[in-house]
Amino acid sequence: MPLLHPSARIAAWILFAAFVGWLNFPALAVVSGVLAVFLALRRPSPLLRLLYRTRWLLFSLVLLYGLTFPGRLLAPALGAFSPTFEGLAAGGLQAWRLTLLLSALALLHATCNRDCMIAGLFRLLWPFRHLGADVSRVAGRIWLTLEYAEDADKWTRVQWHRLLEGELDDPEEHREARILRVEAGHVGWRDALALAALFLALGGLALW
Repeated sequence: MPLLHPSARIAAWILFAAFVGWLNFPALAVVSGVLAVFLALRRPSPLLRLLYRTRWLLFSLVLLYGLTFPGRLLAPALGAFSPTFEGLAAGGLQAWRLTLLLSALALLHATCNRDCMIAGLFRLLWPFRHLGADVSRVAGRIWLTLEYAEDADKWTRVQWHRLLEGELDDPEEHREARILRVEAGHVGWRDALALAALFLALGGLALW
């Protein structure tokens, strides 16, 4: 039996995403240590793949801050084309926050497969049915999106090129109709207590 309901795990990541932008250097260091311990228990590391995919985004983020943030020039000979020390520091801080967000996401994916993720999203979206939202349809579309994303990740560049050129059949055309059954389960007091503890911990770190 999982420690937390899937919806609580997803809510925990959303809560972390809301607070990570408010964490200062010491708080980020504490969070980094905690996440590093949890990720170290996973083999292979679920974070390395995400970092590889976002390496250029992280690099561009640091460079953009470096070139637009006022401060002391790193290479005065380059003039306006030189990044600043303060800009690189600010960009590095933002890249650090984004890396922590990706780390938490990697941990979520490592502990919650596709069906688990859909069950959590279904439970989180369930209250919106009172506003006329078709929760079942939304959950089904998300499930299919995740399935296509997993399959697409296995495709080679040659296969993608052939598909775009019209030389390869769209795999979606060969999907068979299926019935999606979601075991949403129930959110218990343990889930609420864990989220409340996380909220207090992140709030305390944000005020540090």
